Amino acid sequence: MNEYAEYDWKLHQMQNERLCEAARKRLTDGDRQRALNGLRDAVDKSLNLALLPARTPELWATADGGVLRALADGLPGVLSQRDRRGRCVLLMFASNWIPHACPLLSVFRALLLTIERTLDDIQNQANGYVIIVDWTEFTFKQSCNLQAKVLKMMIDCLQDCMPVRFKSIHFIGQP
Repeated sequence: MNEYAEYDWKLHQMQNERLCEAARKRLTDGDRQRALNGLRDAVDKSLNLALLPARTPELWATADGGVLRALADGLPGVLSQRDRRGRCVLLMFASNWIPHACPLLSVFRALLLTIERTLDDIQNQANGYVIIVDWTEFTFKQSCNLQAKVLKMMIDCLQDCMPVRFKSIHFIGQP
């Protein structure tokens, strides 16, 4: 299996051998398979996912009250039924967000936790996700708490590191 891991992960092309050893020790075969299934063998993104906890430890800390509050408020929610193409549907009601109770980083951590939990299903890995964000009744006070640094980190993490395919993102009632 080791020779296949080196071929799949292109370890022979990596410059830093210590980085290769650390990545190899942290990942299990299940982690590698899930990442490669979700990205359809996009090896670079799979390696970024493996190295993400070292770069952003604040995202992978234990769940605190803000994350639990975000999950309780339905940020995000998962529909029990799939769409007509078999994709998992994630819902986010922006008006439910209470910035002083759960900061934006906690909402994003709740989203990551939800994605990690739903990625256990092979069908989600194969078909991808649909995200629906409802912006109705989103107030100016809430929009003042959107931080550019956290938004950039969220986009970078979802685009470059997560082993998921977002098929579509729909915004309802944009501010």
